[in-house]
Amino acid sequence: MKQETYPVALFKTKTAIRQHLEPAVRALNNQSAEPVHVAATLGDVIQKYMKQNLPKLAKSTQDTQNGQLQIHIKPKWGDRALTEIHPGDVQAWIQTVNLSQVSKGNVMVIMRRLFKLAMLWGMYPVGLNPLSLVEVKGATKREEEPTILTPAQVTRFTDTWASGPPRTAIVSATTRAFSRLGSWTSPQSGHFKSSSVISSAGILASKSTAQMRSAVDTLSAASSLAMSMAVVGWALK
Repeated sequence: MKQETYPVALFKTKTAIRQHLEPAVRALNNQSAEPVHVAATLGDVIQKYMKQNLPKLAKSTQDTQNGQLQIHIKPKWGDRALTEIHPGDVQAWIQTVNLSQVSKGNVMVIMRRLFKLAMLWGMYPVGLNPLSLVEVKGATKREEEPTILTPAQVTRFTDTWASGPPRTAIVSATTRAFSRLGSWTSPQSGHFKSSSVISSAGILASKSTAQMRSAVDTLSAASSLAMSMAVVGWALK
Protein backbone atom coordinates (compact mmCIF):
# COMPACT_ATOMS: atom_id res chain seq x y z
CA MET A 1 0.00 0.00 0.00
CA LYS A 2 1.37 3.38 -0.98
CA GLN A 3 1.50 6.00 1.77
CA GLU A 4 2.27 9.69 1.74
CA THR A 5 3.10 12.02 4.56
CA TYR A 6 2.53 15.78 4.68
CA PRO A 7 4.38 18.31 6.83
CA VAL A 8 2.32 19.93 9.56
CA ALA A 9 3.95 23.26 8.73
CA LEU A 10 2.15 23.28 5.37
CA PHE A 11 -1.17 21.80 6.50
CA LYS A 12 -1.91 23.03 10.01
CA THR A 13 -5.59 22.06 10.10
CA LYS A 14 -7.77 19.13 9.08
CA THR A 15 -9.61 21.38 6.64
CA ALA A 16 -6.36 22.34 4.94
CA ILE A 17 -5.29 18.76 4.38
CA ARG A 18 -8.76 17.76 3.11
CA GLN A 19 -8.76 20.60 0.62
CA HIS A 20 -5.35 19.50 -0.58
CA LEU A 21 -6.44 15.88 -1.00
CA GLU A 22 -9.90 16.56 -2.43
CA PRO A 23 -8.94 16.11 -6.11
CA ALA A 24 -7.40 12.70 -5.36
CA VAL A 25 -10.34 11.65 -3.19
CA ARG A 26 -12.81 12.57 -5.92
CA ALA A 27 -10.87 10.55 -8.45
CA LEU A 28 -11.00 7.48 -6.20
CA ASN A 29 -14.63 7.85 -5.03
CA ASN A 30 -16.55 8.48 -8.24
CA GLN A 31 -16.21 12.25 -7.98
CA SER A 32 -17.41 12.34 -4.39
CA ALA A 33 -15.38 14.41 -1.96
CA GLU A 34 -16.48 12.20 0.96
CA PRO A 35 -14.81 8.87 1.71
CA VAL A 36 -16.77 5.79 0.71
CA HIS A 37 -18.99 4.67 3.60
CA VAL A 38 -18.12 1.22 4.88
CA ALA A 39 -21.30 -0.76 5.63
CA ALA A 40 -21.60 -1.98 9.20
CA THR A 41 -21.42 -5.72 9.73
CA LEU A 42 -23.39 -7.77 12.22
CA GLY A 43 -20.06 -8.34 13.96
CA ASP A 44 -19.83 -4.57 14.56
CA VAL A 45 -23.26 -4.62 16.18
CA ILE A 46 -22.39 -7.68 18.26
CA GLN A 47 -19.21 -6.03 19.51
CA LYS A 48 -21.11 -2.92 20.62
CA TYR A 49 -23.92 -4.99 22.13
CA MET A 50 -21.50 -7.10 24.18
CA LYS A 51 -19.77 -3.98 25.44
CA GLN A 52 -22.79 -1.79 26.22
CA ASN A 53 -25.86 -3.96 26.68
CA LEU A 54 -24.87 -7.48 27.69
CA PRO A 55 -23.18 -6.48 31.00
CA LYS A 56 -26.47 -4.95 32.18
CA LEU A 57 -28.27 -8.30 32.06
CA ALA A 58 -28.42 -10.97 34.76
CA LYS A 59 -25.34 -13.18 34.98
CA SER A 60 -27.20 -16.27 33.81
CA THR A 61 -28.63 -14.37 30.83
CA GLN A 62 -25.19 -13.01 29.98
CA ASP A 63 -23.75 -16.52 29.91
CA THR A 64 -26.56 -17.86 27.74
CA GLN A 65 -26.48 -15.02 25.23
CA ASN A 66 -22.69 -14.94 25.09
CA GLY A 67 -22.70 -18.61 24.13
CA GLN A 68 -25.36 -18.09 21.47
CA LEU A 69 -23.50 -15.11 20.03
CA GLN A 70 -20.04 -16.70 20.01
CA ILE A 71 -21.03 -20.25 18.98
CA HIS A 72 -23.88 -19.73 16.53
CA ILE A 73 -24.46 -16.15 15.40
CA LYS A 74 -21.03 -14.56 15.07
CA PRO A 75 -19.27 -17.40 13.20
CA LYS A 76 -22.01 -17.49 10.56
CA TRP A 77 -23.02 -13.84 10.22
CA GLY A 78 -20.36 -11.75 11.96
CA ASP A 79 -18.51 -10.76 8.78
CA ARG A 80 -21.68 -10.07 6.77
CA ALA A 81 -22.79 -6.51 6.16
CA LEU A 82 -26.21 -5.90 7.69
CA THR A 83 -27.58 -5.04 4.26
CA GLU A 84 -26.43 -8.44 2.96
CA ILE A 85 -28.27 -10.50 5.59
CA HIS A 86 -31.58 -11.58 4.05
CA PRO A 87 -34.52 -13.20 5.90
CA GLY A 88 -34.66 -16.16 3.53
CA ASP A 89 -31.02 -17.02 4.17
CA VAL A 90 -31.49 -16.75 7.93
CA GLN A 91 -34.66 -18.87 7.75
CA ALA A 92 -32.78 -21.63 5.95
CA TRP A 93 -29.81 -21.39 8.33
CA ILE A 94 -31.73 -21.50 11.62
CA GLN A 95 -33.32 -24.80 10.61
CA THR A 96 -29.86 -26.37 10.34
CA VAL A 97 -28.62 -25.22 13.76
CA ASN A 98 -28.24 -28.17 16.12
CA LEU A 99 -30.51 -26.87 18.87
CA SER A 100 -34.01 -27.50 20.15
CA GLN A 101 -36.80 -25.46 18.60
CA VAL A 102 -37.06 -23.37 21.76
CA SER A 103 -33.33 -22.60 21.71
CA LYS A 104 -33.51 -21.75 18.01
CA GLY A 105 -36.26 -19.31 18.88
CA ASN A 106 -34.00 -17.74 21.52
CA VAL A 107 -31.22 -17.32 18.96
CA MET A 108 -33.63 -15.51 16.67
CA VAL A 109 -34.74 -13.25 19.51
CA ILE A 110 -31.14 -12.09 19.90
CA MET A 111 -30.64 -11.59 16.16
CA ARG A 112 -33.81 -9.50 15.91
CA ARG A 113 -32.61 -7.51 18.90
CA LEU A 114 -29.27 -6.84 17.19
CA PHE A 115 -30.99 -5.47 14.09
CA LYS A 116 -33.24 -3.31 16.23
CA LEU A 117 -30.23 -1.86 18.04
CA ALA A 118 -28.43 -1.35 14.72
CA MET A 119 -31.31 0.93 13.68
CA LEU A 120 -31.14 2.75 17.01
CA TRP A 121 -27.40 3.26 16.66
CA GLY A 122 -27.61 4.51 13.07
CA MET A 123 -25.89 1.44 11.64
CA TYR A 124 -28.92 0.26 9.64
CA PRO A 125 -31.80 2.16 8.01
CA VAL A 126 -34.81 2.59 10.28
CA GLY A 127 -37.74 0.51 9.08
CA LEU A 128 -39.14 -3.00 9.20
CA ASN A 129 -36.84 -5.39 11.00
CA PRO A 130 -36.12 -7.92 8.22
CA LEU A 131 -35.65 -10.75 10.70
CA SER A 132 -39.21 -10.31 11.94
CA LEU A 133 -40.09 -12.35 8.84
CA VAL A 134 -38.14 -15.37 10.09
CA GLU A 135 -40.23 -17.96 11.93
CA VAL A 136 -39.20 -20.90 14.09
CA LYS A 137 -42.05 -23.38 14.31
CA GLY A 138 -42.49 -24.99 17.70
CA ALA A 139 -40.40 -22.40 19.52
CA THR A 140 -43.24 -21.66 21.95
CA LYS A 141 -45.39 -24.78 21.52
CA ARG A 142 -46.23 -26.87 24.57
CA GLU A 143 -44.56 -30.24 24.70
CA GLU A 144 -47.82 -31.78 25.92
CA GLU A 145 -51.41 -30.79 25.28
CA PRO A 146 -53.42 -29.88 28.41
CA THR A 147 -55.78 -32.51 29.82
CA ILE A 148 -59.42 -31.73 29.04
CA LEU A 149 -61.96 -32.61 31.76
CA THR A 150 -65.72 -32.65 31.46
CA PRO A 151 -67.81 -31.18 34.29
CA ALA A 152 -68.84 -34.74 35.22
CA GLN A 153 -65.19 -35.79 35.59
CA VAL A 154 -64.42 -32.83 37.83
CA THR A 155 -67.44 -33.64 40.00
CA ARG A 156 -66.43 -37.31 40.21
CA PHE A 157 -62.89 -36.29 41.18
CA THR A 158 -64.01 -34.01 44.02
CA ASP A 159 -66.62 -36.50 45.24
CA THR A 160 -64.03 -39.27 45.38
CA TRP A 161 -61.72 -37.22 47.55
CA ALA A 162 -64.51 -35.97 49.77
CA SER A 163 -66.06 -39.41 50.39
CA GLY A 164 -63.25 -41.17 52.19
CA PRO A 165 -59.55 -40.59 51.52
CA PRO A 166 -56.98 -41.55 54.12
CA ARG A 167 -56.84 -39.22 57.12
CA THR A 168 -53.19 -38.48 56.30
CA ALA A 169 -53.85 -37.08 52.83
CA ILE A 170 -55.18 -33.74 51.71
CA VAL A 171 -55.34 -32.06 48.35
CA SER A 172 -53.64 -28.70 48.22
CA ALA A 173 -55.09 -26.88 45.23
CA THR A 174 -54.52 -23.36 44.03
CA THR A 175 -56.37 -21.59 41.28
CA ARG A 176 -54.99 -19.07 38.84
CA ALA A 177 -56.58 -15.70 38.17
CA PHE A 178 -58.89 -16.14 35.22
CA SER A 179 -57.50 -13.30 33.14
CA ARG A 180 -58.04 -14.80 29.69
CA LEU A 181 -61.63 -15.50 28.77
CA GLY A 182 -60.42 -16.69 25.40
CA SER A 183 -58.73 -19.68 27.01
CA TRP A 184 -62.06 -21.31 27.83
CA THR A 185 -63.76 -23.60 25.36
CA SER A 186 -67.32 -23.02 24.18
CA PRO A 187 -70.00 -24.31 26.55
CA GLN A 188 -71.51 -25.99 23.52
CA SER A 189 -68.83 -28.66 23.90
CA GLY A 190 -69.39 -28.95 27.64
CA HIS A 191 -65.62 -29.07 28.23
CA PHE A 192 -63.00 -26.78 29.66
CA LYS A 193 -59.26 -26.90 30.22
CA SER A 194 -58.30 -28.37 33.54
CA SER A 195 -54.93 -26.61 33.35
CA SER A 196 -56.78 -23.29 33.36
CA VAL A 197 -58.71 -24.26 36.51
CA ILE A 198 -55.98 -25.88 38.59
CA SER A 199 -52.49 -24.46 38.46
CA SER A 200 -51.02 -27.01 40.82
CA ALA A 201 -52.20 -29.88 42.97
CA GLY A 202 -50.23 -32.06 45.32
CA ILE A 203 -50.81 -34.65 48.03
CA LEU A 204 -49.46 -33.40 51.34
CA ALA A 205 -49.16 -35.13 54.71
CA SER A 206 -51.61 -33.90 57.32
CA LYS A 207 -53.45 -35.04 60.43
CA SER A 208 -56.58 -33.00 59.74
CA THR A 209 -59.38 -34.35 57.56
CA ALA A 210 -61.05 -30.92 57.92
CA GLN A 211 -58.14 -29.34 56.05
CA MET A 212 -58.60 -31.85 53.24
CA ARG A 213 -62.33 -31.15 52.96
CA SER A 214 -61.62 -27.39 52.89
CA ALA A 215 -59.19 -27.87 50.00
CA VAL A 216 -61.75 -30.00 48.13
CA ASP A 217 -64.36 -27.29 48.62
CA THR A 218 -61.92 -24.79 47.11
CA LEU A 219 -61.40 -27.04 44.10
CA SER A 220 -65.16 -27.45 43.62
CA ALA A 221 -65.71 -23.71 43.79
CA ALA A 222 -62.95 -23.17 41.22
CA SER A 223 -64.62 -25.65 38.89
CA SER A 224 -67.97 -23.87 39.17
CA LEU A 225 -66.34 -20.50 38.56
CA ALA A 226 -64.55 -21.91 35.53
CA MET A 227 -67.79 -23.04 33.96
CA SER A 228 -69.44 -19.69 34.68
CA MET A 229 -66.61 -17.83 33.02
CA ALA A 230 -66.75 -20.21 30.08
CA VAL A 231 -70.35 -19.14 29.49
CA VAL A 232 -69.41 -15.46 29.76
CA GLY A 233 -66.46 -15.92 27.40
CA TRP A 234 -68.66 -17.68 24.86
CA ALA A 235 -71.31 -14.98 25.08
CA LEU A 236 -68.74 -12.27 24.40
CA LYS A 237 -67.50 -13.94 21.20
